[in-house]
Amino acid sequence: MKTVIIPLLIVALVKCGEFDFTVEVPAGKFQCFFQPVDISKHKMLEVAYQVIDGGDLNINFMLLHGGSVIKQDAMKTDGGHRIELNQAGDYQVCFDNTFSYQTRKVVFFEIFLFDANGNVDENDLSAMAKTDLDLQRRMNELGITIGDFSCLY
Repeated sequence: MKTVIIPLLIVALVKCGEFDFTVEVPAGKFQCFFQPVDISKHKMLEVAYQVIDGGDLNINFMLLHGGSVIKQDAMKTDGGHRIELNQAGDYQVCFDNTFSYQTRKVVFFEIFLFDANGNVDENDLSAMAKTDLDLQRRMNELGITIGDFSCLY
């Protein structure tokens, strides 16, 4: 059942233009996650994060583009940044846990892409979802139904 719900959640989050992740950053590690940006559509990027488990619930944060550090936080439990986008390409959301040699951190973070009017970019990727008729038949036999996820604004 979990393998069915997880892909549906990913499609729902992408459809809304909001990307939510929960990641584990091992002790002594630095991890980055990439967000492609098209400045013909995207005018603002917002990142919010919170350490939800591990040690003193703190981590170092960096937002980068190319080799440039755009925003940076040191030893924070949570934070958020909103930037105006003037360059296309891949932006990096990085979490640095190199200061901790024993404790891994679990970090929840969100990325929002906004258009020129301040609306969340709504890429409708639901059409790319493939319907598995055999799975649907088996779920019907078991009395399991799955509805579409939708965004609440």
